[in-house]
Amino acid sequence: MSIQGSAQWSGRTDGTPWMLRTLVVLLRRLDVRVLYGVMAVVVIFYIIFRPRGTKAQYHLLRHRLGFSPMKACLGVYRNHYTFGQVILDRFACYAGKKYRIVAQGDEIMERWMASEQGFVVLSSHIGNNEMAGYSINRHDKTMYVVAYGGEKQTVTDYRRSMFSKANISLITLKGDDMSHVFVIHDALTRGDVVTLSGDRVFGSEKTLTVNVLGAPARIPAGPFAVATAEGIKVMTLFVMKDSCDTYHLYFRPLNSIAKAGANRRESMQKLADEYAEALSAMTRKYPYQWFHYYDFFA
Repeated sequence: MSIQGSAQWSGRTDGTPWMLRTLVVLLRRLDVRVLYGVMAVVVIFYIIFRPRGTKAQYHLLRHRLGFSPMKACLGVYRNHYTFGQVILDRFACYAGKKYRIVAQGDEIMERWMASEQGFVVLSSHIGNNEMAGYSINRHDKTMYVVAYGGEKQTVTDYRRSMFSKANISLITLKGDDMSHVFVIHDALTRGDVVTLSGDRVFGSEKTLTVNVLGAPARIPAGPFAVATAEGIKVMTLFVMKDSCDTYHLYFRPLNSIAKAGANRRESMQKLADEYAEALSAMTRKYPYQWFHYYDFFA
């Protein structure tokens, strides 16, 4: 995931395949904190030369979270720097580094994993959700992670390799190809787990309007349509960076499960509203780990 300023998110990590592979080699020999120091300078150029992303972050901190103008300006830098650290942490994992994981609500995840019924996990573009896939224990129940297919092949290959160790299968979305819909349905029918992004719209997907941080925003209808159509349980997963070597996993079940005979659109909206509340609460708790570099509230 690269830092982008436009409303059209590219979904691609910056750098050539050679550069990305070299970064992994470096991280096998260097403490990732050394590169944090380099990143502290590099992000200044992102802030200057990608002004739309900078403006979007300032708007979030100033108008959605109520920061003072000075605190919001400093917060824009802190946000970009934290995002840089998150990207480096991912590559450090590719290089074999292990991070300390603190989990909250993991007993719920374990219980759902042990059941025969499948369920949906809603991820978000705050924090570092990939870290969960690199850190959770391997289960008999397969988890399918649905991700945007525009990422560079080098990064996708690293992800697949890391995910396979935890019995996680990566499904990439490619243009108008709807084959993933059948994969999702089959996985949930078998009692497996599907992870879907709940906060980012790709292309011309149908959307739902929800209240995020006190303002209306559009989020994709697809994840909520899947959960409603299947009539299954849903939980949110947030993976937030606490320190240089520690991540905090938050598992939270959502209560809005579609009931037989219920209005489908209303069921989707209730589930989306509950997700939006969870997203807002976690953003207030970790205000510098919101990684939407475009006007999310447009």
